[in-house]
Amino acid sequence: MPTAAFWKNPGRVLASPGVSVTSIAALALVAAGCGHHSAAATPPVTGKEWHAVVADWSMHGRFTQRHSCAAAVVARTRVVPAYHEGMPLVHALDVFERRICSAGDVWAVQKGMSDREVASLAGHPIPWRSGPNCWNYDASKVGTSIDALAFCFDRTGHVAAIRTRVHG
Repeated sequence: MPTAAFWKNPGRVLASPGVSVTSIAALALVAAGCGHHSAAATPPVTGKEWHAVVADWSMHGRFTQRHSCAAAVVARTRVVPAYHEGMPLVHALDVFERRICSAGDVWAVQKGMSDREVASLAGHPIPWRSGPNCWNYDASKVGTSIDALAFCFDRTGHVAAIRTRVHG
């Protein structure tokens, strides 16, 4: 706790008795945050974003504009069941998301993350096993029977549950 001398002359805090460089560094670290969490979470993909992906293909028969991986993944998961596997739009979205989404680290996804963060971290899910509520990924972990993960979203587009599938 700073003494009265600190408040009169804050520049001399390092010379004040009972205040160490370590305690100042710890205070600065706490004030700055731990560094691995962002100040504000990345928002989920908006309806406007994923509708723009579908509209782009619908107007041109191909994708002519830049779209984020997350918008493409959300579009793909939202068009089903109105469109089904094998239909031109669904196939185009499958190919498009494979082209623009990098494979990632499914093990880095945590509850509370937005669909945008999941797509950014984990890449595109298995299209025919994913829908608007849950995205499924092949995932194995050495020393376990886990062979898949599913990230299930709440109505706001944030991960509400992480499910594992085991083999054997």
